Amino acid sequence: MNSFRDAVWLSLLDSKRSVRYFHRLAQRFQLKNKLIVTGISLGAFTTGLLEIKDPSPLWPAIGISFTIALASMWSLVSNYPDKARKAAELETALANLSTEWEQLWRKVDALEEEEIENQWTKLDEKENTITQTLASDLPESKQLNQQSAEETYQVIQGEYHHEPTR
Repeated sequence: MNSFRDAVWLSLLDSKRSVRYFHRLAQRFQLKNKLIVTGISLGAFTTGLLEIKDPSPLWPAIGISFTIALASMWSLVSNYPDKARKAAELETALANLSTEWEQLWRKVDALEEEEIENQWTKLDEKENTITQTLASDLPESKQLNQQSAEETYQVIQGEYHHEPTR
């Protein structure tokens, strides 16, 4: 029974980590997009001021315009708004799934091993479908993943007071 209990526990822990990870990933993409848009806006404003102040030296305006063009292209290629949206969708879907893992965890001691295994398999397949569908083109941040895992472990350990047996 401990192996099934531990499998549910580890899946609950991983689902909580995933929610935290995709929340932070969405925030990171939103911030990158805001920085690019702000940089483009400031560059355009600065170019306008330079031209109003003294239109004769073109090199500063040309340099800033070239930088704006590169930032605009980077914005189009990187597509941070779409990545932020996908990460936020993953966060929401996995948060709903995490609730199901919590429900299974709360009743794990009252269920038969076969029922635990059936429910665990169903939830695991559901999680795989969600992540394969939505996370396919999102880059992975190992650092962010590690931070999310460490924070989640501390929070969940305090909340549930459980250590898996090894």
